[in-house]
Amino acid sequence: TLTANDWGGIALNGEVEDHYIYVGDPDFGDAPDTSSGTAANNYQTLYNYFGPYHLFVSGLYIGSTAPDIDDGSLQDATATADDLDASDDEGPVTLPPLFNGMSSYKITVPVTNTTGSVATLVAWIDFNRNGQFEDSEGQIAVVPTGSSNTPVELEWASVPAVTNNTTSFVRLRLTNRLVGQISDISSLGGEAGGEVEDHSIFFGLQDLGDAPASYLVDPLFGGPHHIITNNTNLYLGTSTIDGDSIVLASSDALGDDNNGSDDENGTSQPLTSIPVNGSSHSLELTVRNTTGSDAYLAGWIDSNRNGVFDEIEGRVDVIPSGQNGVYTYSFDSNQMQNLSVGNTFIRFRLTTDPLTVTDVGGGASNGEVEDFMIQIGGQDLGDLPDTSSGTAANNYQTNLTFGGPYHNVAAEPNLYLGTVAPDIDGATPQSSDATGDNTTDINDENALADIPLPDLDAGDSYDTQITVTNDSTSTAYLYAWIDWDRDGSFESDEIAQASINSGGLTQAVNNGVITIPANTGTETYTVSFTTDTALVDARTYGVRLRLTTELLTDGDATTTIDERSLGAAQDGEVEDFFVTAENTDFGDLPDSYLTLPTSGGPAHYYVSNLYMGANNIDDDDEAIPDAAALGDDNTGVDDETGLVEPLLTVATSITSYSVDLAVYNLSGSDATLVAWLDTNQDGTFSADEVVDELNVVATGVPFSNSTFTSDNLPTGSNNLTNKVTLTWNGISGLTQGSMGLRIRVANTSLTANDWGGIAQGGEVEDYVVFVGQFDFGDAIDTAANVGVNNYRTTLSDNGAYHGIDNTILMGSLLDSENDANDPTTAFAQGDNITGSNDEDGAFIPPLNNTNTTYNIPVTVSNNSG
Repeated sequence: TLTANDWGGIALNGEVEDHYIYVGDPDFGDAPDTSSGTAANNYQTLYNYFGPYHLFVSGLYIGSTAPDIDDGSLQDATATADDLDASDDEGPVTLPPLFNGMSSYKITVPVTNTTGSVATLVAWIDFNRNGQFEDSEGQIAVVPTGSSNTPVELEWASVPAVTNNTTSFVRLRLTNRLVGQISDISSLGGEAGGEVEDHSIFFGLQDLGDAPASYLVDPLFGGPHHIITNNTNLYLGTSTIDGDSIVLASSDALGDDNNGSDDENGTSQPLTSIPVNGSSHSLELTVRNTTGSDAYLAGWIDSNRNGVFDEIEGRVDVIPSGQNGVYTYSFDSNQMQNLSVGNTFIRFRLTTDPLTVTDVGGGASNGEVEDFMIQIGGQDLGDLPDTSSGTAANNYQTNLTFGGPYHNVAAEPNLYLGTVAPDIDGATPQSSDATGDNTTDINDENALADIPLPDLDAGDSYDTQITVTNDSTSTAYLYAWIDWDRDGSFESDEIAQASINSGGLTQAVNNGVITIPANTGTETYTVSFTTDTALVDARTYGVRLRLTTELLTDGDATTTIDERSLGAAQDGEVEDFFVTAENTDFGDLPDSYLTLPTSGGPAHYYVSNLYMGANNIDDDDEAIPDAAALGDDNTGVDDETGLVEPLLTVATSITSYSVDLAVYNLSGSDATLVAWLDTNQDGTFSADEVVDELNVVATGVPFSNSTFTSDNLPTGSNNLTNKVTLTWNGISGLTQGSMGLRIRVANTSLTANDWGGIAQGGEVEDYVVFVGQFDFGDAIDTAANVGVNNYRTTLSDNGAYHGIDNTILMGSLLDSENDANDPTTAFAQGDNITGSNDEDGAFIPPLNNTNTTYNIPVTVSNNSG
């Protein structure tokens, strides 16, 4: 018989058992424990089933909250029984998505240890879902004293196969002793100090965010992650939520869009920008919640662009069950009170889990997260036609919804195309004629000069002019494309290849990028393109210009479009235009008279039955300035036939000058006939050099000693035979040299100031009138052109003649002629025997059949300086 004193000694039968009893306030786990034994979703948790517990020790716990007192009876299917009992002392613990096929896995657990001694954090994941936390499923980490809510990392270097779309559990134990290896501690029973926490974990792919990393994207560091479940009843956009197997942080919030299926479709992208003075901004989302329970839609906008979503920048809307379609989420004045110009980001989260404005990251049991980039500052868009998704002739990517280009107009207000800063455009300024932006608010599309586009062949060069303004302190970049093949896409071989600024300096062009230096003000650049196909008359070709401080990139994966012509730019402007290929006639005087199209030279678009001379106006691919105004004559068909050439030379003493012009107008509309003669010989035209009198000597119709007026040539005028005499009076002070002569006839109402510019119909003809004394040759010239003993010598046969300049001569004598002297003389003696014998520059020795070489000594003088 044992007594109260018999805790020792021998007993003849029976049994003795010893047990260790912890004295203190315990913390227990709460993983599901529905019966004795273990199985999937059935763990040893309860006190009765030898579940884990820890006695409180001051300064040692998991997370930011010290454990409360448990009685060992808490367990539920989601391991949240302890969270919901008394204070929520469980968490926060970051459990990133874990899915089959992962080679390693890492979690971060915040812990506090201010005990003065080393502690140990232990974690088990029930990978095989057998209800047991085995040594092979555990990891340990030493927690030094002095830790205060400090993240501690635990990593499983090798992850066994798991079953996706299932739920398992994690057990954490923080103990006040040093644990050397996992076998030195159990997931069951008591520990003298610390805390135990149980958490559920979902196995399977989840939906992640894709804003830049600073916004919390990586689930390991608190980024949002949603279990993909019940996605037929709860989603943003469509139900095609894909699972993300990697961290998708990206600079443009397109990481998830471009990975797997594009499930970031809660709203149309790109988003309409926000004016910098905006106090609210609404987005139309597609939201579905037919779960039978309320859902929570949380939205944040980083309005101050500090790289994080602050609490004040967020708001949570309750979405009742039954919502299925468009839902307007309006960012309010609180969320937008600190707007800062530039690119920023938006996040939306939808779940039936209760959300607050602090829940920028962390897990959710269902629903979806979507991140978007948006511009603060208002946007400028192009306006080429964009009638549907995809591209084709006259159907470009212009609208925001179809990926068109857009620029933040407030980010750098001193940088823009043309001379007018851009206004803010809506999402769809496209129009059939590319004037949608021009006719909305202010007309800010004036960068592209109206330079004629001839009917060019493939491989021809085309020059046009683009005006840009860069009063910013940053280098900018100009991009310019012409859609030569008219497929609605701007390709890399359609970008400009060369550029010259207004000072004549060639600008750097690298892969189509034209560098615009900082602080250069308003400059006009001559930009060169090369056609990749033959152009068709009267057909339009799309043009897109972009200016930004951003070096845009063209992806290597696409060859059918230059991606630099699309998408967002951080500043600057985009302008779209159409240019029309036209059968064009150009002038050919030296460019000091304004001849080149880029100099504002004359250009005439062909109209039948309005011409000068022969009806043979050819299509000029380019203006070819020439000292003798023969560039057009010698290219293609010689259509410079309004005057009989060559023109007679004139003396310096003349006081008037007249030429007879053959002109024809049966176009059906009145035309303007106008001409200029450079009477002051300064190499330019002026309004006071316009023709003084127009006269038809034979009939007086339509001119009878008439002064010039616009629209002066009525339709029905046939003056091919009864020519129009053009006269300039009051000429004086001419010197040895030449005068440029330009004649234009057009259906446009030209004025005395219009020696340059574009005109409808007709043509332009340029000539040179040589002034002074001239020396001609005297080789035999008995008929036009050339033949045996027949050379081109006379003025009418386009023979050679030189202006008299006594500082440059052959021999010692020089006289002048009005035309070749006696060109029928067989031995080229006409000049020798007329006036002085100035043919003294060369000695011509005999030439016989035995000569193998032949030398002619020539005496020359050059004292011109």
